[in-house]
Amino acid sequence: MWQTITAKGYCEHTVPHLEAFWYQVSRETEDYVYILQDGASIHVANYTTRVLHEKDLYNYLFPWIAKSSDINLIEGVWRLIKARIHSRIPRPNNNTLMPEAIQEEWDKIDAQDLQLLLSSMPERVQAVLNAQGGHKKY
Repeated sequence: MWQTITAKGYCEHTVPHLEAFWYQVSRETEDYVYILQDGASIHVANYTTRVLHEKDLYNYLFPWIAKSSDINLIEGVWRLIKARIHSRIPRPNNNTLMPEAIQEEWDKIDAQDLQLLLSSMPERVQAVLNAQGGHKKY
């Protein structure tokens, strides 16, 4: 298991899967698909940029504001997991129990949970627009 991922590790372990997925979906839809990455340092590193250019994927990156948690749905998933863990009795309280609890709660996330998060997107986008790109608390 990785403790920390570098741009090189991202490009070696993740980008090949991203590339294969991109080509598959582009063929199936008979259209080009845009790739969405957040502004994490591994995504914007020079090394990653060079690899994505070499693989002809760079032009399909959808522009994304760095650390834009207001409209990043995964942040809602993390909040949901945190709330579910917080409500556990007894609450996991050590480095052995916590990863197990996180995995269990991750596995319990269902389509309804994701649909609720997704349905909040228009409101989130409007709030960010109203704040002229500034952060809003959800």
